[in-house]
Amino acid sequence: MMRADPLETLEAALEEQGARIIAGAFDGLAEIEARLTGALAALAAHPPDRAQGGRLDRIKTRAARQGQLLQAALRGVQDARAARQGGRGFTSYDSLGRADRIGGTRPRFERRS
Repeated sequence: MMRADPLETLEAALEEQGARIIAGAFDGLAEIEARLTGALAALAAHPPDRAQGGRLDRIKTRAARQGQLLQAALRGVQDARAARQGGRGFTSYDSLGRADRIGGTRPRFERRS
């Protein structure tokens, strides 16, 4: 039985993770984290040869960028939660770019275009 290439597993998991972060689809991130952890453990047990150095650098750069995206997403969720709990509300945008007020008080009359 041939074992999976941990670098391929890392690359595939990072690609899926990045797509989910960008889309705001956080529901499957725990499963992806488990795949990433397993691939990292496999790499620790069987380190790649020096010829894979460039590939490892690209994976490391991508992982660092996605860490930044996850931190930004977390800050956004925390800010939105704080705005809702504080009664202020906030403006968000749908997939078509239309603004809508979330939480807080709405004016009695809304101007329509």
